[in-house]
Amino acid sequence: MLVFITSIRHPRNCFSFKHVLTLLNHTLDSVLAQSAAEFKIIVVCNEKSIPVKHPDVEFLEVNFLPPSDLEHPKTGMNAIQIDRGCKYACGLIYAKRFDPVHVMFFDADDLLHRNIAATVLAEPDSDGWYIDQGYSFKMGASHMTLLDNFHTHCGTSHIVRYNSLPMPLSLDWDADQKEFIAELGESYIKSRLGSHRFTVNTQSKAGFKLSPLPFPGAIWVLGHGENHSGRSGQDGMIEISSDFRQQYGIPRKYLGTNK
Repeated sequence: MLVFITSIRHPRNCFSFKHVLTLLNHTLDSVLAQSAAEFKIIVVCNEKSIPVKHPDVEFLEVNFLPPSDLEHPKTGMNAIQIDRGCKYACGLIYAKRFDPVHVMFFDADDLLHRNIAATVLAEPDSDGWYIDQGYSFKMGASHMTLLDNFHTHCGTSHIVRYNSLPMPLSLDWDADQKEFIAELGESYIKSRLGSHRFTVNTQSKAGFKLSPLPFPGAIWVLGHGENHSGRSGQDGMIEISSDFRQQYGIPRKYLGTNK
């Protein structure tokens, strides 16, 4: 079993929470289009203003405070890592009921290749994978950009063994954020759960060697106004065909040509 886990920012830390949920809706459509059916999706959020109801999607509501007083998405990396890391810890603890072998964290505004679950299920003994190549996409453009070292750019980039990220038995998924930090340590929350740039190295040090996924696994969606980084992206060189759109579940409304 593969469990996908994502988190939604606090409603205060965005320009439009309604738009954040719209992006989530499209992302979940992309993940739900997996070619293999054995997976679950966990979404950890502060409010259950839920745009999707599906038997394979579980929404966990937490009462964490806003990680920043800034009422926009660019809240700073420390705030992002603490909030996201604690929410991922919630998701990991809750995921235990599904007896997962692997988990994949994904950003709630990206798009995933439809064959990720099938690839993972075909190799249950693997230590995991990282997305070496993926695409960046500017909202409203008609072409993609192929990125090398994708896993250092985008948080939707690693599939790891569930047992490689142990959680304390003393905590339940709905624990207070302070309890997570006290039990797991701020460094673990920020570096192992809340950040993605060094996951390949940290997993290797823990005895789990990740392999490159054998195809571009995800699309990093930019330019929609709610990116943490504030990056807008640029129109690329790779044309988005109908087949390409179906592989990743790209909504027609995302494309400048609306094709």
